[in-house]
Amino acid sequence: MNAIIVEHDPRIREGVATLLRARGFTVHVAPSRRDCFDLVDALAPEVMVLDDPARGPHRRVLRLDGGDPGAVLVDPERDALEALESALGRLLDGGASRRR
Repeated sequence: MNAIIVEHDPRIREGVATLLRARGFTVHVAPSRRDCFDLVDALAPEVMVLDDPARGPHRRVLRLDGGDPGAVLVDPERDALEALESALGRLLDGGASRRR
């Protein structure tokens, strides 16, 4: 299973990579959304985590594995990594599209 992370904050990037690896994903990091498109074509990832500079601290977590598609917009009122961990759990374990 492949996951792609596009995240400018190195602490969050590494933390999310650790969370995804613990769930069995092979993690690929793209330095930009433009570079991400090439990885999507090459890897057909099951999950993507994208920072969203236009929305400040928000991140998007996307499930692309062909099962129940879903997307979670993460609005970290608390620690961003904790919020992303929760979003990944809901999306991957619950399978439904939700907004946090």
